[in-house]
Amino acid sequence: MTDQATGGAGNAGLGDASDQEIVHRVQQGEAALFEVLMRRYNQRLYRVARSITRDDAEAEDVMQQAYLNAFTHLDQFAQRAQFSTWLTRIAVHEALARVRRRRRLTEIDAMSDTDDGPGVLRSTRPNPEQEALTGELRAALEASLDAIPEMYRTVCFHALRCDRIVANVMARLGGSAGMRVH
Repeated sequence: MTDQATGGAGNAGLGDASDQEIVHRVQQGEAALFEVLMRRYNQRLYRVARSITRDDAEAEDVMQQAYLNAFTHLDQFAQRAQFSTWLTRIAVHEALARVRRRRRLTEIDAMSDTDDGPGVLRSTRPNPEQEALTGELRAALEASLDAIPEMYRTVCFHALRCDRIVANVMARLGGSAGMRVH
């Protein structure tokens, strides 16, 4: 077996040792043996962390923190489950915490991107000025439609209604009414 698979020249012969044996020796003070466990589970932890975070650098940070947490709390490993399961759970919890933290930060950033200053939430309702302008525009449009003959008014009404339907459909499909389909 190579030095890399066994954890280095000083750890020769430990590649075949069980996780429980290595954990016991680390708990007894042979801290350098933890490297054997790290080398054994690097690929597994990376895949788990990467599948959750969807980011290579973040997955590596998760692995580093998971190993640190596992080493720091090795005395809490009760051996009710396999070491690999315990270590993987630590990595999963760390990855999920980072994803939640990232999501929270994204939400906070979205809140602070208003023109009113940091942390100010905007209403989705139009402000009074916009409502007044919309009312005036509606009144002017109705007056203009009333001024044209009935036949043309019906055509305008149907054209506007069709435009509104197309705009609705395009908005739901992620486009805009201004897009043309060829």
